[in-house]
Amino acid sequence: MRMKDNQRIQNYLSSICMQILHKDKIKNKLEHCLNEIIENQISRGIPEEEAIDSAIGQLGDPLQLGKNLRWLECLFTVD
Repeated sequence: MRMKDNQRIQNYLSSICMQILHKDKIKNKLEHCLNEIIENQISRGIPEEEAIDSAIGQLGDPLQLGKNLRWLECLFTVD
């Protein structure tokens, strides 16, 4: 699946990345995670749109996830 072509996934990731500092690094990790979940579900016969819904649902609300990631960034960032 070409996640970069899926507008829903890109909007979801953008909502998360608006709130964090290390956007590229974290976006890449989240894309990888979403892709694994989606591909696993598609291989089990779940239609792509349902697999996307499920993957996004598993990661949760993008605003809350972004806030949590931002908090972790602050916690582990050494000046």
